[in-house]
Amino acid sequence: MKIDLTKVDKRVIEILNILTEAGFQGFLVGGAIRSILLDKEPKDFDVASNATAEQIISIFPNSKLIGAHFQVVLIEHNGLSVEIARFRKDINDSEGRSSSADFDVTLNEDLARRDISCNAMAMDLNGLVFDPFNGMSDIEKHRIQFVGKADDRIKEDPIRILRAIRIGMQSFEQPVFTDDTFHAILGAFGNEKENL
Repeated sequence: MKIDLTKVDKRVIEILNILTEAGFQGFLVGGAIRSILLDKEPKDFDVASNATAEQIISIFPNSKLIGAHFQVVLIEHNGLSVEIARFRKDINDSEGRSSSADFDVTLNEDLARRDISCNAMAMDLNGLVFDPFNGMSDIEKHRIQFVGKADDRIKEDPIRILRAIRIGMQSFEQPVFTDDTFHAILGAFGNEKENL
């Protein structure tokens, strides 16, 4: 599927083009794509790239490192603030929480680490959408579903429970949580679920 580029801030396309011309990959990722597909104005724009933080900073003079551990750079481009993060695969500690990252990964591996399917999409500078986890289908069905095993996603970061609920409520009038997502959320509360 392709997104109509008139729905995307032209400065985002310029950023993707600058990355491409510098010899790197660059994709719009996350909630902005969900918003555009829902005909809503994106609140912010995130870009994923195979460029290192140092390379991003050298390409975009108005930029600063804001997340050294995960190589995230905040850039200012013609009045628009955009976070550019290097592709990564999270490495979990013994408790299942993300503690470090492998940066030698592909776009699909980067999308696989994301929490909700409707946030695990990427768009290139031509508007082509990469959707390996069926986020578009979930948007059409007003469905909230974790990428991969829901229990694992919550164990990695319990805040994802709140994100799933918030995204569902902000995106859809009547969100539908998949069975595994619903049970993983309830399961995260342990014995408290008996009181619900």
